[in-house]
Amino acid sequence: NLGRDGSRTPMPWQHATPHGGFSMVPPWLPVPESHRMLAVDRQEADDGSLLQHTRKMIALRQGSSALRLGSIDFIETPDPVIGFWRIDQSEAVLCLFNLGEKPMEIDLPPGLTPLDIGLRYAVKDNQLCLPSFGGIILSKVE
Repeated sequence: NLGRDGSRTPMPWQHATPHGGFSMVPPWLPVPESHRMLAVDRQEADDGSLLQHTRKMIALRQGSSALRLGSIDFIETPDPVIGFWRIDQSEAVLCLFNLGEKPMEIDLPPGLTPLDIGLRYAVKDNQLCLPSFGGIILSKVE
């Protein structure tokens, strides 16, 4: 399908119900079987699911004045890494994301603590390794 319909299908809430639990009547677009396997009721129990990751990220943002209200200051990073500080009066957070297909190594500034929110990264000898399409959010320790 070369159109948009494959990405506009109804949200599947329950994998074993008609129409994925989206409605009691057939929706305008069908719910493919492959989408039913990703229904909310299946992702609820999987801590590594996209649903749970999204919830962690929303909770992080809600609990962080820097991420909600802070200014943004982009930093120099090697391509294809994007990096920026989010800074509020009482909090500073560094966000780094590797947008490329190859792992990238970056010198990690001192005094930062990674936030455990399920993003992929590795740290060795103050060297941060971001895997392809990985990221990290770090909190500045005062």
